[in-house]
Amino acid sequence: HLMTTMQPSDKFLRRTITLDRNDTGDDKKNSPGYELQISLGSGATGFVFLAEITKGEDACGGAKDESKQRAIKFTFQEDYAKKERDNLDNLNRKQGNKGYFPKLCFPESDKNLKQSFYMGSGDLWDAYVLVLEFVEGEGIHDFILDYPPALCLPEPLALSIARQYADMLTILHEAGLTAWDRKLSDLRWKKNGSFGNPAFRDSYLKDLERWQQKQDPGRLTIIDWNVTGDASDKENVMNDLTRFGLLWHRILLGVEPRFKTGENWKLQEPLEVHEAWRSLSVGVQHILKKLLQSNEKYATAVELREDIGKITDYWQTAPDDAREVIENVYKKIINDENVDNSEIEQALGQTDILRLRRDIGEDISCPDLDKWLRAFDFALSDYNKLRPFIFKGDWGEVRRVIADIFSTKEDIPE
Repeated sequence: HLMTTMQPSDKFLRRTITLDRNDTGDDKKNSPGYELQISLGSGATGFVFLAEITKGEDACGGAKDESKQRAIKFTFQEDYAKKERDNLDNLNRKQGNKGYFPKLCFPESDKNLKQSFYMGSGDLWDAYVLVLEFVEGEGIHDFILDYPPALCLPEPLALSIARQYADMLTILHEAGLTAWDRKLSDLRWKKNGSFGNPAFRDSYLKDLERWQQKQDPGRLTIIDWNVTGDASDKENVMNDLTRFGLLWHRILLGVEPRFKTGENWKLQEPLEVHEAWRSLSVGVQHILKKLLQSNEKYATAVELREDIGKITDYWQTAPDDAREVIENVYKKIINDENVDNSEIEQALGQTDILRLRRDIGEDISCPDLDKWLRAFDFALSDYNKLRPFIFKGDWGEVRRVIADIFSTKEDIPE
């Protein structure tokens, strides 16, 4: 009978199941066998076990390989199993070796989804079965607990997670799929070394230095791919981006945003009222607003990925190099020289990030840096004046506002 009433039970643990490839003769001997070891969870459509391959081989390897662990999904709904198999097959072909999507170990085709085997009582069970690469690491919802008291991640670490998530969304949408109904528990983070809590300054600064040397602090993998939408529907794509905004708000600020009842993604209160808002860089504030609050929202994951990349670059720029960018743009504006729009944006961003880096105790001392920071701080303090023009791309007005700010401040360096 179909597993319509099955629930995870101790009687399944330590049982070995053999999955049928519909092979014949000698090939039958290579059918993979798995020992069910731990129940990983259950839901309305089935349940999942941690297992180890004990004989034969599947698409992820064999019993003699070092990596033997698998996640085995049992479900009684064929459409869910088929959809997840097809989605993972499609996404893994497109992602290369990035690791955002679990590898599909078994079956190689839809015809092997339904399996029959004996379990426990001796009854013959029929179920739809998927064998996936076991995703190491922990859910972001648990990972955050390592960062008391605020239970939110430092901005550099949050940027690393966001960059990978935006890259994942880019691949997902190019594959014609969306998956807006995401939870933090679906995001699995495998740490590459440590990334300390800012409350412990010395260890945090060492970890920050490794990250600034382009050593990624971890790898993101997203689990559960049996519910997806169509990326040709722009509303589905926008929902993906908004959902990421909700997750990132929780990661950065420690709480989930609240929305008005009966209104589509309308916040109950502005993002700026949150007590931790001012601890974020202006660039990250801009990204969150464009995801959740602004009327001019992101239209594609590519745009989001580019903006996250800019802020990441600011954090990873050497202080002397950042100072040179700031100084050159300042001089051009004061001398009424031609200055590229992107140079103005970069100078403002670098100034803001340098201030944060200085505040957390990073050594960014270099000649006249405080003067340059103070000069651009005037511009940043009037960022609300600049924001509408930056959003509209009216860089001529941005230049005028900055030059006007500079011209009225007596302690700006010569």
